[in-house]
Amino acid sequence: MSERFFNDPILNSPYERPSRHWELVMAIPTQRDLPGRRESRLITPIPRPKKRGGKGEQTLTSKQSRQWRAANPTYRPGMYSRMKK
Repeated sequence: MSERFFNDPILNSPYERPSRHWELVMAIPTQRDLPGRRESRLITPIPRPKKRGGKGEQTLTSKQSRQWRAANPTYRPGMYSRMKK
């Protein structure tokens, strides 16, 4: 199969109305150039929705919280709650 689409992708002049276009089937080039202008279509993947709940943001148990405070001597109670605002 010829790789014309990749070796010579530009078919038209940037200063004139397009006279040819590459045929695409399911967003894959078929290596055929067709006369005229390609029909305008958006080929945009739709992202999956983000899952809610589950293990996204976890809270620390009191034991984990004490351990964290001991490991971070510069921690002052209430300092992070003021920073979130």
